[in-house]
Amino acid sequence: MYKRQLQEQITEVTLAERRVDLENDIRRAQALPDSKPPKRANLPSDFETADDVCSGCQVEVVALEPAQDAFWTDLFVYDRSVAFDPGDGEGKWRPGVFAFYGSALDQRFTGGGRETLKLLAERIGEIERAMPEPYPYAHGVADVAVPRDVELQVRGNPFRLGAPVPRRFPEVLDAAGAAPWRDGSGRKQLAQALTQQPLFDRVIVNRTWQALLGRGIVASASNFGRTGDAPSHPELLDWLAHQFRSDGRSLRSLQRAIVMSATYRQSSASGAEPFARDPENRWLWRGPRRRMTAEEIRDSVLAVAGRLDRTLGGASVRLEPTVRRRALYAHISRFQMHEFQALFDVPSPSATSAGRFESDGPTQQLFFTNSEFIVVNSESLARSVGPALSARRWIEQLYRRVHGRSPVDAEIEAALDYLGEEARLAYRESRAQAAAVAVPASDEASADPSPEPEAATDRTPHGRFAAALLGSTEFLYID
Repeated sequence: MYKRQLQEQITEVTLAERRVDLENDIRRAQALPDSKPPKRANLPSDFETADDVCSGCQVEVVALEPAQDAFWTDLFVYDRSVAFDPGDGEGKWRPGVFAFYGSALDQRFTGGGRETLKLLAERIGEIERAMPEPYPYAHGVADVAVPRDVELQVRGNPFRLGAPVPRRFPEVLDAAGAAPWRDGSGRKQLAQALTQQPLFDRVIVNRTWQALLGRGIVASASNFGRTGDAPSHPELLDWLAHQFRSDGRSLRSLQRAIVMSATYRQSSASGAEPFARDPENRWLWRGPRRRMTAEEIRDSVLAVAGRLDRTLGGASVRLEPTVRRRALYAHISRFQMHEFQALFDVPSPSATSAGRFESDGPTQQLFFTNSEFIVVNSESLARSVGPALSARRWIEQLYRRVHGRSPVDAEIEAALDYLGEEARLAYRESRAQAAAVAVPASDEASADPSPEPEAATDRTPHGRFAAALLGSTEFLYID
């Protein structure tokens, strides 16, 4: 009885899916261009209708009932119990009950059917091999064939249009009163006119100073107006802007001038008296101290673990725990940022940002304690330092790798105590587990202090200690 009910339900949802597909095909066909008179929408770039902007986006489609849709997905699409989206990549999801791939598909054919399947697979392979290599591309903009001046939208209402506004540089910034632009859309002319403004060089210099010293000469980097902050060193800003322009606007020369200055090369060590006078370091009495950015943290962990892929160029990648590429090539989604990027204050890609803002919370330290990325790389770091070394020598080499210095005696003693206690705890836990399942323990003991873990979640005392150093303030902060 249950088999028949299941068969009837599968047949019903299959026919329902076909009806939905047919109905949606009809609706899309009816929404094709020229199937209905256009309606003025006053959209930018001379679009007449919303369909001109995004063809088919305005079509209202139908769908299965929620229960039927879930049933169809479980059967023919993917296993929804897996916490990965099928679009995230291969190997991260399981197919539905009746969605067969690879060997699972071969097992359901015999004789001539399997030969036909083999021929189809070979044909698909031939077509794929004959396809040209994928080429890189980027989204861009282009001028319309006949640019025109756009009408003023009275009080921001697109359906209440005023007189056309000539394409030209904003009059509030143009004391000379240049003539309107007639050649092209005006994008190129606007860019050229911006470079002639006095603020142009000051903004670039200020942003470069902010990137190198943590705070701009004008703290409000995106606001040089009356409501923004006044420059802390106006003469320095003017001098750097003049030098930048005199050097042909060379960013390399500008950066060299800043990093070779005595101001940049100051120690970040604090002092009671100057701190009382200027706690925010507005007058630059000491060097800046900052936490590494999210990209720097990830790349530094991979680098000390000996796993960083330094290959230049290529497509973006998702920041999975086992990915070794530099964070420069990380995929960034406007819809949903990766949890690592959000955790360490990568600005939202949906809006412009004047700079990075640092937050400090317990979840950041939990990342260095429990995340799969840290587990994988801390275990790799522990193994790469040298399993054949003595405990003391291993600690010294680990400190040199992570902190670039030798540990002091107190740090060595604390590390030896930790490793010894962790080893004893791991031994007691393994004995308890063995007793619980009545499995005799192995007679052989590994001489390797940090053996290769069987899975990414297997931890060793040496790996845990390496993870502690990776999460330390000395590693994360630049003085």
